[in-house]
Amino acid sequence: MGPRVLLVTPPGPDLHDTGRGHPERPARIGAVLAGVEDAQLEDALTTSPGRDATRAELLLVHDARYLDALEEFARAGGGHLDPDTVVAPGSYAAAARACGCGLEAVDALSRDEAGAAFVVVRPPGHHATRVRGQAREGPLPFNEHLSFKDAKEQLLENFEREYIGQLLRRCEGNISRAARESGLHRKSIERLVKKYQLDARSMRPR
Repeated sequence: MGPRVLLVTPPGPDLHDTGRGHPERPARIGAVLAGVEDAQLEDALTTSPGRDATRAELLLVHDARYLDALEEFARAGGGHLDPDTVVAPGSYAAAARACGCGLEAVDALSRDEAGAAFVVVRPPGHHATRVRGQAREGPLPFNEHLSFKDAKEQLLENFEREYIGQLLRRCEGNISRAARESGLHRKSIERLVKKYQLDARSMRPR
């Protein structure tokens, strides 16, 4: 059997309720999951409910005042920030869960628990920056995509280090073999070995 696909999606109802007729609505999750079921991945698919992102993780990306303002706005009942941008009472919790699901996927891949991950979450948060959450001004749910952008150095380095280490151990420290198995250029592997100060020789059989 080939590499497993990890599906990360929160259990229970979708709390980011944008209202009737809004194109970015909870029904999108159901449609995506129906498509996954139609794909009949069966044993190749493993699932996870994900987790909530911690405040410390959110602060890697967003200003504390922004987080506080968003949480209070949602707690007060939410509302429209502009014609397209809606915050529901459950949007803050949903956004924290969405971010955590993305981080859970990265962690699972770094542990080699799956060959790929598919994160099905809302809200998308694609307008959010460090201090505002939509195309205009004002707070809105966090940007789980931007969280990878803003924190990419830390996340990608962790993933790269773990990946190249596991690859070399599997290939018994043989860089040429690791290049063949991974499809990476030998020089790219040598660069990563040097970057993370890995000792490929120590991984060779005695």
